[in-house]
Amino acid sequence: MLMTKHVFSPQNTFEYYFEQFSAISHEAMLLFTLDGQLLRANRASYELAGLAEDTPLNEYAQHFTQQLCGVDGVPLTPDQFPHHRVAQGEALDAVEFSYSNIRGEIHNLHCNGRLISSNTQQSQAVLLTFRDITYQHQQEDNRLQQQEQIQLLTLAIAHHTAQFDTLFANIPDGVAFVDSNNHMMYVNEAGQRILGRPPMEKLEANAEHYNVRELDGTPMPAQNLPLSRALRGERVVELEHFIEGVNGKLTQVSASANPIHNTDDTIIGAIAIFRDVTERRQREDEYRQRLYELEGLRKLAQATGFVREEEAIYSTIVTQLAQVLQSEQCVVLTRDQQNGLFEARKPAYGIESDKLSHYDITTQVIEQLFERSESDDVCIVDRRDTELGALSQTLLQTLAVVNVMLVRIENRGEVIGCVMVCNSKDEHYFDMSDMQLLQTVAPQIALAIINSRLYTQMQQSKQEAEQQAQRLARVNEELDAFTYSVSHDLRAPLRAITGFSQLLERGLPETSERTQHQLNRIRVNVDKMSNLIEALLTFSRTGRQVPDQSRVNLREVVQEALRTHEPQIRGCEALIQVDELSMVIGDHRLLEVVFANLIGNAIKYRRPETQLTISIRGTHDTTTATVMVQDNGIGFDPRYQDQIFQVFQRLHTDGEYEGTGIGLSLVRKIVEAHRGRIWAEGQSDFGATFYIELPLYA
Repeated sequence: MLMTKHVFSPQNTFEYYFEQFSAISHEAMLLFTLDGQLLRANRASYELAGLAEDTPLNEYAQHFTQQLCGVDGVPLTPDQFPHHRVAQGEALDAVEFSYSNIRGEIHNLHCNGRLISSNTQQSQAVLLTFRDITYQHQQEDNRLQQQEQIQLLTLAIAHHTAQFDTLFANIPDGVAFVDSNNHMMYVNEAGQRILGRPPMEKLEANAEHYNVRELDGTPMPAQNLPLSRALRGERVVELEHFIEGVNGKLTQVSASANPIHNTDDTIIGAIAIFRDVTERRQREDEYRQRLYELEGLRKLAQATGFVREEEAIYSTIVTQLAQVLQSEQCVVLTRDQQNGLFEARKPAYGIESDKLSHYDITTQVIEQLFERSESDDVCIVDRRDTELGALSQTLLQTLAVVNVMLVRIENRGEVIGCVMVCNSKDEHYFDMSDMQLLQTVAPQIALAIINSRLYTQMQQSKQEAEQQAQRLARVNEELDAFTYSVSHDLRAPLRAITGFSQLLERGLPETSERTQHQLNRIRVNVDKMSNLIEALLTFSRTGRQVPDQSRVNLREVVQEALRTHEPQIRGCEALIQVDELSMVIGDHRLLEVVFANLIGNAIKYRRPETQLTISIRGTHDTTTATVMVQDNGIGFDPRYQDQIFQVFQRLHTDGEYEGTGIGLSLVRKIVEAHRGRIWAEGQSDFGATFYIELPLYA
C-alpha cells in the first residue's frame, strides 16, 4: 500500500490554511469578513448548495443566506445568520439549521462557527463549517479519508496557534499529534474530554504516560500505542482500546493514526484522531444480548410448541433456559398434588436430579423461599445475602451452588411446579433482567407441560377407545353371525312342522272342529315364526352392509317407498304430502328401506275412524339434512320413546297389530350406518313424528 505523504509548506496567512484544509474537507466551509462579506467557499459548500464552482461569491452568498432556515423551516432574519452571530462574539457548536439547495433538496445542517484571530489576538474573519447530518452515514464512510488528509495542516498550523485552535475546535472527534520523540504537542478539547482530563490541562510530556489498555483489560505495551506505531511509519485504522482517565474511568475509544513526513521523506511527527465509542459498544452489546435472548425464547417457544412427550418437554425447557440465562444448571420440579412434594424431573441440565431426592422440597419450603422475595413469581437465593436463612443455606449446600433462581409454574391459579436455575461459579449472578425473562417464559412453560399431559391422556384415551371399538366390533360380528346362524338353522324345523301338520291333516279320516282349530293355530304360529326369522335374517344382512356414499335425492327415495305401499294407501284413502327434500350422501336402496318402514308403520298404526294423513318435509343447515315423517295415527306413550327402536320391542299386543318388532330397529341401524341419527316424538291418539338426520350433499 502506498503511503500518502504530507509536506510542510510554511505560509503566513489564514486564507492559505483555509484553502489547504477546506480543499480536503468533506464539510462545507465558508469564510466571511466581520461585516458579512463572503471571502472563501470550498468545493463541498458548492456541492451542498447545488451551484457550479464558478458561481461568483456574492451570488453564492445571496442564495445561501436566502435558503438557510431554522429547524422549524422559518427563514432567518439577517441578525440570525450564523456569520453575523459569530461576528458578534457568539461561538456556534453544532447549531442546527435547515437548508434547501437549488435542486429543492432539504438538508439538515450542524453549524460550527468561530472567529479567526491573528497572532496578536485581533479578530480578522469568521469561519463557518456546515456538517450535513442528513447523510451522516456517508460522512462516516468518508471519515477515514479525512483522517489521512488532515495531516496537511499539522506542522504548519503549529506555528499559527490561533488559527490552529479555531479549526480543530470544530472537529467533534479527539485530535492529537506528537513530535518525532513522541512528545505530546497538541490535544484538542474533545480529545481532552475523551482522555478524562479537564480541558486545557497541562499535557503529559510523553504519549506513553497515558494509561491505555487492551480490550481484554490488560495494559497495552507502549510500542503498540497508535501514535507509537505511526512514528514507526505504520498506518493505524480504527484500533479499539481502553483509556483510563485520572478518575479511574475506562473509556473505550476507536483511534486511527498516521505518520507526518517532511519534504525529505523523514517522519517528523504523528497525528491521531480518536472518538469515544463506549456508549455505542454498550448499546451494541445490549442489542446482541437482547437478540440472543429473543432467539432463545423463540427456540423455546418453537420447541415446546411441537414437542408432545412430557420428558422431551423437560429436556427442551432446561436446555434452552440454561443457554439463554448462561447458567450451569437447570431443572424442572413438578408438584405432587397429593403429598405436596416437588419432584425433580428428568432429564435435568448440568445437575443430577437425584441430588434433590434427599432434600424434601414441599409447598411450605417453596412458600418460605418466596417470603423474602420482592416478586411473587420469581425469587433468588444468593449466598452473598447477609441475611440468608437456614433454609436457603441448606438448599445452596445441597446443590453445591452459589445462587438459585426459582419461578413458579401455575395453571389456573394453582402451582403445578417450578423451574430452578443455578450457578456454581462465583462470577455468575442473576440480575433483574434474568428475573424478568424467567417470569416471561413461566406461563409458556406451564402451558407446554399442561398440553403435554393432555396429549398423553388423549393418547391413552384414544388407545383405550380403539381397543373398546375393536372389542365392540368383534362382539357385533359375533352377534350378527349368531343371529344369522340361528335364523338360518330354525327354518328347517319350521318346514318340518308345516309339512307334518299337513300330512296329519290329510291322514286323518275326519277332523273335529277343535282339531281343525288346533291345526290352524299350528300353521299361524309357524307362519309367525317364519316371518320373525325372515326379519332377523334381513336385520342381520342389512347390519353387515356398508352403505354407498353416493348423491341421493331424498324426494325420489320417498316416492319409491310410497309406491311399495300404494295398494294400502289407496285402500285407506290416505292423504300424503311430500315437500321438497335435500340431496344427501348415502345408499339409495337402504334409505328406501328406512322410509318404507316408517310409511308402513304409519299405515299400520292409523286410527280407523280418522282419515290417515302423512306429511314428509325437510330442512337443512350447512352440513346436515333433517327429514320429518309425521302422521295422525294412534301415536305412542312418550315414556317409551327410547324403547321403540330396540329389537323385538313392541308397544302393542299381537292381537291389535301384527309385526315382528324389528322394523324400527332396522331403521335405526341403517341411519346410524349413514353417520346420522333418528329419534321420535309422539302422544297417545295424537300421532307420531320421526326425525332423521343425514349428511348433506354439498
